[in-house]
Amino acid sequence: MILAIISLILFFGTYIYELPTHHCPFCMLQKEYHYIGYALYFFLFLGTFFGFIIGIKDLILKIESETKKYYKYSIISLTIYLIIVSAYPIVYYFKNGVFL
Repeated sequence: MILAIISLILFFGTYIYELPTHHCPFCMLQKEYHYIGYALYFFLFLGTFFGFIIGIKDLILKIESETKKYYKYSIISLTIYLIIVSAYPIVYYFKNGVFL
């Protein structure tokens, strides 16, 4: 999760802002950027949360029931995050013909 947040701020944030020098993690939450930060942080934290639940249940509590459900929620949330965050560099490249 820490690496995902760092990559979101340092790499993908530049494509969201369309500025190579802008790295503010909170500006994504503003109206100018269509509040996309809320969706990105929500799906990243949700997927990580369900991943932590799987780890806690398996390692500490030794409970294996319902871990498939949490695994599925984690994968779905992180896949949605990946699709949203990957769309910005792809769209930027098709609009401008160059990466930042």
